[in-house]
Amino acid sequence: MVVPTPIKIGSPPRQLRPTLLIVDDDEGPRETLRMTFEDAYDILVAESGPEALKLVQKTQVATAIVDILMPGMTGLELFDLLRQVDPTVEVIILTGFGALDSARQALRLGACDYLLKPCETATIRAAVARAMERHSLTLELQALRSRFADYEAKAQHQAAQEQRLLARKEIYASIMHDVNSPLSSINFLADIMNQRINDASHLTGPDLQMLRGQLASITQNAHHCVEISRRYINFLGERSSHAHGIEVDEVFARVEEHLRAHPALQSNLLLVRPLGAAVLACINRTDLKQILLNLAHNGLQCTPEPHRVEIAGQLLAEPLQLSDFADTAAQRFVNRDAFKNQAPLIAVSVRDDGPGIPPPVVNQLFQARFTTKPMGRGAGLGLSIVQRLVEEAHGGLHLRTGETGGTTFTVYLPAIHKPA
Repeated sequence: MVVPTPIKIGSPPRQLRPTLLIVDDDEGPRETLRMTFEDAYDILVAESGPEALKLVQKTQVATAIVDILMPGMTGLELFDLLRQVDPTVEVIILTGFGALDSARQALRLGACDYLLKPCETATIRAAVARAMERHSLTLELQALRSRFADYEAKAQHQAAQEQRLLARKEIYASIMHDVNSPLSSINFLADIMNQRINDASHLTGPDLQMLRGQLASITQNAHHCVEISRRYINFLGERSSHAHGIEVDEVFARVEEHLRAHPALQSNLLLVRPLGAAVLACINRTDLKQILLNLAHNGLQCTPEPHRVEIAGQLLAEPLQLSDFADTAAQRFVNRDAFKNQAPLIAVSVRDDGPGIPPPVVNQLFQARFTTKPMGRGAGLGLSIVQRLVEEAHGGLHLRTGETGGTTFTVYLPAIHKPA
């Protein structure tokens, strides 16, 4: 059996006439067919299947007339091999009554036509004309598909480019949102320091100690700005910056220092309850800090009336029963499908005793740029940033609220036990 060599299929080579291949082991019928069609097509002739395959591998053939009964390789076997070399070639089977079933089988397999010997010249001319037209349409369809594939690839590339630009715009907006908080603290502390310095002729004792503490807080907030910028640079460069595990209580301490120096605290009460467990959270340190700061700022600003905000951590030894967290008018669970719900888990909650969130707002709360604050007072990015950071850490985010008062955001994070 001859193993065919596939050829590259594409538009036909530049030529005046299509090529017709005649395959018959009998010279008489073969020459008759050649003379019948040499006025209309370029003719190739072969007296066996292997010879025909060699010709098709060198020249693009539009249509082949193949005798069904030939020694060594039947017309049916040749038909199958021709289609492997060039799927666009159209095949007309010539058969006698004794091989009629084989010819019909070739038709079922995709042959263009079959003709009984002997056949009239007009009949075979009509059959070849139909095969040539079918071949031409096949090539046109291939060209259209190729152009469509090119257009589709270009459209997908353009869409990807636009998506990347949109993502970068969102990241830039997120940077400004996240950096704004430590900058507010820096500005607030700097005003206090300037006022104290201007009111005093010289600084000693408690005043000097207070200024040193405020200067240290300014330095920490400036460092936090740098951490945020580095984190987003890593994100834009698609470089992972997740740690193998972080100390939650260490992050709690940094968040508390930041909030104590932030103007949003004002007359509100802040409580921070450490985790106090020998486990590490599987999240980037800066990400967890941003999550807690965004949630705490929302809690501190939920009402102008004095109220309490509490940050707490808890170790969970069992996975969550997610069926207990159905989305309702008073609660939402974010990242349910991608949440890595495997023990141990760390639950980090930010709870306020403010007025609660009405159901229409709950439905829109995690939409980017949604805010309930007056124009110019809020960008609506805080919770969308929290959602993105939780999803990156394969965590879950649960909101529970009530119109009668109180809102709790709980972030569930995969954890690992601290090495001994």
